[in-house]
Amino acid sequence: MGGIDVFCIAAGAMISSGLFILPGLVYAKVGPAVILAYILAGALVLPALFAKIELATAMPRAGGSYFFIERSMGSAAGTIGGFILLSILWHKIYVREKAIRKAALIHIVERVTAKEIAGDSLGAELRKMLRERDEIVEDRFDRLVKECEIIDIGKPTTLIDFFTIAAEKLAKRLNTDAGQLLDSFIAREKDTTTAIRPGLAIGHITVDGEHKFELVVARCEAGIDFTQDLPPVYAAFILVGSCDERNFHLRALLAIAQITQDVDFDKNWLRAKNIEELRDIMLLAKRHRETI
Repeated sequence: MGGIDVFCIAAGAMISSGLFILPGLVYAKVGPAVILAYILAGALVLPALFAKIELATAMPRAGGSYFFIERSMGSAAGTIGGFILLSILWHKIYVREKAIRKAALIHIVERVTAKEIAGDSLGAELRKMLRERDEIVEDRFDRLVKECEIIDIGKPTTLIDFFTIAAEKLAKRLNTDAGQLLDSFIAREKDTTTAIRPGLAIGHITVDGEHKFELVVARCEAGIDFTQDLPPVYAAFILVGSCDERNFHLRALLAIAQITQDVDFDKNWLRAKNIEELRDIMLLAKRHRETI
């Protein structure tokens, strides 16, 4: 690779994670103080920046930090410093971006997880699930998607109308009352909106009973009005499960988060010609699959 290739790889890694992913994660942690956090971080970096400028002015030769260390502490220290710098570069280009993607997935799932199934160790459980990587052709979530109801709504829809349709579909599968499901959906939405970003909502509730778990998926090109703070939703996922299915509940949320995080998801979702193409988008998505 040439200098331009290395520059593009490094710049792409820093810009993609530093500008498009990291600010959202920081805002989720500190809220409006994110501006102050960035100013403080910049102030802490300034001394190192000025030191580098002085060294580069005093020793204007190629080699950067390796050359500075080698001149002041000897060739052995320079070699060690060079390896450390290469390790940092590798971390920034590959490891850090990968870790940030994982953190983004965990943040999405933690945000939409209902209090009934969350628990104190939710973050640790989700991280463990992400580490369990297999090359399984089909898992339980795939089988759930193959059998789930997919609704293609062809007109602008209110939140109540959408929840009513979803409740009726799920009531037949769960052998329960549609009115109770509708009330649970509304109560869950009042607690905190399930619209997690423009165009996407992931809602879920728990129901009484054992060994119950169902999924309803909806596409509405004209939009479902979930909240006034975000644009209408055109991709909605609703999960309903009993408390004994808590583990799979979390795995399903994680699978949906991975599917919808794909850069082409929104475009493909809106371009799908029919329900089966929508189903294929979920089944063929690149994600981690677990042995159940």
